[in-house]
Amino acid sequence: MTPEDLEKLLVLAEQTKARDLAAYAQQVQQKQALEQARAELDARRQGGADFVALARWQNWVSREQARLAAAIREIGEAMGESRARAVRASARVQALEMLLERARLAALRQSRRRAEQNGVPPDA
Repeated sequence: MTPEDLEKLLVLAEQTKARDLAAYAQQVQQKQALEQARAELDARRQGGADFVALARWQNWVSREQARLAAAIREIGEAMGESRARAVRASARVQALEMLLERARLAALRQSRRRAEQNGVPPDA
């Protein structure tokens, strides 16, 4: 591949990397918000002598905590997949950068050889 082709691929790989990292960051924020909501439920306590209301409150809190725990579990699994995609995208970018550098060096060597064969001083 020519350096120009590799540069085009590198731009696409950078865009993919940015997209995957943004998706992962969004999932991290969602998980933090869910964990904060769960912590707020744990911190809030309803007092009073109305035992029926207190029992309803505790049932609601239990259901809400279970829902939040399930959501946190789901987002955790999705985060693992997103992180893996972001890591692969980052590795792709690094590999393309290395290939681009090699292609540029090969093109420079070839240019110098041609110049030398034509009797022109290199890098002129």
